[in-house]
Amino acid sequence: MDSKKDFYKNNYQSNMMEMSNKYRYFINLLKKISKSISLNIENSLDYGCGDGSFMKACKEYFNIPNVYGCDISENAIKNINETSFAKGYVVDIDKENLPFPDNFFDLIFCGEIIEHLYDPDHFLEEIFRVCRRGGVVMLTTPNLASWFNRISLLFGYMPIFCDTGLKNNYGHLYRMNPAGHLRLYTYKAFRLLLLAHNFSIIASRGIGINNKIGFGKKFKYLIYFTNIIFMSAKLASGILVVVQPNK
Repeated sequence: MDSKKDFYKNNYQSNMMEMSNKYRYFINLLKKISKSISLNIENSLDYGCGDGSFMKACKEYFNIPNVYGCDISENAIKNINETSFAKGYVVDIDKENLPFPDNFFDLIFCGEIIEHLYDPDHFLEEIFRVCRRGGVVMLTTPNLASWFNRISLLFGYMPIFCDTGLKNNYGHLYRMNPAGHLRLYTYKAFRLLLLAHNFSIIASRGIGINNKIGFGKKFKYLIYFTNIIFMSAKLASGILVVVQPNK
């Protein structure tokens, strides 16, 4: 494999709204938060936007005038720029800055991105720079300390979401293709990282296992109940944290 861009060329998020219920949950949570803090969204950014289906849904739901997307995948951005609802930019945040002015965005969404980065500190510095004071940033990431990862490690298996290579994944309880993850976080570590980068945390939630693909689809009823039981951000499959930049 020649480069990181080659890996992500066609390996980007697609059909997001159809493939997981979590994105509708994000919209409902954002609706509550925007009312509680009187958030007016003029400019929004989805970093790691994939096919853009989530930011399109946000644009329609919140009537956002200006929507922007960034992704390392040239194919993803090409598809977005062929539409009229958003402006897309190819950005490798490990090597580049975001192509936007300071204090520009009212809403930034970064779904399942930070675990793919070599330099998450630069990423968060750039997110802080371009977010308007009083704006909102929503970030999600897999949970290294999820209930099923604790069981996996107990029996000597690799944590799910932790890749052993780019071509194959070995030593997992459940077979999964490599996802390109470089950093994995517990809930505590993720919170401390965001606080260190001068963000205030306004909401934290657990994200359940997706019951439309893979393991979740195969054991749909089991996953339904475990998602209820292990719903805290400390034990759930994924972590959602909503932050605001400090003044």
